[in-house]
Amino acid sequence: MSRAAPLLQKHCLAMQPRVDGFPSHSRAVSGRFPAITAGDPAAENAMWRWTGCRDMTLSRSVIGPQDTVTVSVTVTNTGKYTGDAVPQLYVRDMFSSVVKPERQLAAFRRLTLAPGESRRVELTVGPKQLRTLGPDYVWRVEPGKFELQLGDNAENILLRADLTVE
Repeated sequence: MSRAAPLLQKHCLAMQPRVDGFPSHSRAVSGRFPAITAGDPAAENAMWRWTGCRDMTLSRSVIGPQDTVTVSVTVTNTGKYTGDAVPQLYVRDMFSSVVKPERQLAAFRRLTLAPGESRRVELTVGPKQLRTLGPDYVWRVEPGKFELQLGDNAENILLRADLTVE
């Protein structure tokens, strides 16, 4: 087996079929999450559903290297139980001068939602989240295109928006 095989396997696991709108992560599939099966009464609270993630907007789509942008999104609990949602905002640098991860966690917020409740969440992205450690070991925000990705985890991106740094 080549060294690239685990990366390929991880990528394929992220594309597993969904059950009731959720990734079918289980110990048997990815080894990272406890087994949760649809219809299991004990799992109903864990699967309370906050799939109602919509209306992602940016306060600005073009910023300078020292500016910040506020990302707003509406999160809805579409299930029957009260539960916590943790919308996570990731940044992807589309063209970096150095090798960077595909996406990096920039901001997140935990909120408790009652059944049917919606709430507008604001997350802020600034120079610290956009910066790159250059080959000269100096942190800087490079001009270019970034993609802001919102999801409930790094493998389940629900919404995307483009950001340009001039």
